[in-house]
Amino acid sequence: MPKKSSSSLRQPMFSFFEEDQDPVADAAIREPIPDLSAGSSSQSPKTHPNAEDLIIVVDSHSLIYQVFHALPAMTSPQGVEVGAVHG
Repeated sequence: MPKKSSSSLRQPMFSFFEEDQDPVADAAIREPIPDLSAGSSSQSPKTHPNAEDLIIVVDSHSLIYQVFHALPAMTSPQGVEVGAVHG
């Protein structure tokens, strides 16, 4: 089996955490969000997003699932698999 290079062992990261970001993607993140409440009759104050605001949505259930299944099975000193709490 061929040996993996150190770059292929690196876990992928979110695009905005990468060192070499794409300027087109950065511009898309900072585009103003259109006001969809123009036809609404509610009296709530209208707020506009600030260009510096950034919302990051993380699918934590998916990440927990991936991390759980990435761990090897825990075994006792005799080699028997045990149901122990990780941490």
